[in-house]
Order: sequence, then structure tokens, then C-alpha cells
Amino acid sequence: MDPNNIKTFNNRGYSYAKMGDYSSAIRDYSSVIEMDPTNTHAHHNRGISFDKNGDFQAAIADFTKVLEHDTKNANAYFNRGSTHDSIGAYDKAIADYSKALDLDKASGSNGRGSAGSGNASKAQLAARRSAFMKSQQSLRR
Repeated sequence: MDPNNIKTFNNRGYSYAKMGDYSSAIRDYSSVIEMDPTNTHAHHNRGISFDKNGDFQAAIADFTKVLEHDTKNANAYFNRGSTHDSIGAYDKAIADYSKALDLDKASGSNGRGSAGSGNASKAQLAARRSAFMKSQQSLRR
């Protein structure tokens, strides 16, 4: 394997993630990021792997890094919202889900969380779930 081939590391990381080996996926995505710190694809996929591994703060950092370079990436907003939801940061989750939904509706079919990806309805349902959970939490206080 060529140690300088970003595509090879990215593809192998994806394969590891599909097999559920998120630690190996994280290592390969990290190699990509070392070679190309602005590689939003690697940051996004590493964020998903961090989330699956339970490292929620690292996942949020990676999704945020994607959004620093691509402010219209509905998938990154959706996934960051999902991670915020996992740790009980409901206000942040709702904000990210809402942004994902807005971008999804506005973008049409652009391959980054477009209407064809199904994330709009996921984001809408997740935002409603988070809002409900937050309201229930407030009632218990």
C-alpha cells in the first residue's frame, strides 16, 4: 500500500467502518487528515466512526471541522445534531437538525444531504423527537 495515497486510506477506512471496526477506520481517516487537513470527506467519515465508537466530543469536533469548510453540508449538520442528541445537548441538536432540514429543502439534489438522500425526513423526525425530549426534561425540573 502506498503510504501517501489518500484515496487508499480513505477507501480502507470506509471498508473498516462498514465492517464495524471503527478504531481501524479512525486510524485510516486520521492518516488522510494528516496528509490533507482540509479533507472534509475524511473528517466527516471519521466523525461518524468516532460517534459509533462513543467518542462524542471528537465526533462533534470533526463534524464542526467539515462545516468550517462547507457551510452547506446538510449531512454534517444532521450527523452533528444526532451526536448532540446522543449526549443530551437538545438545544444544539435541534439547531443542527433544523439547519440540515433547511439546507436539504433548499438544495434539491446536490449529493450532500439532498432530498433524495432521505435525511430531510430523518432530520425532521429527529428534531421533533429532540424537542419533545427537551420539553419532557423541562417538565421534570
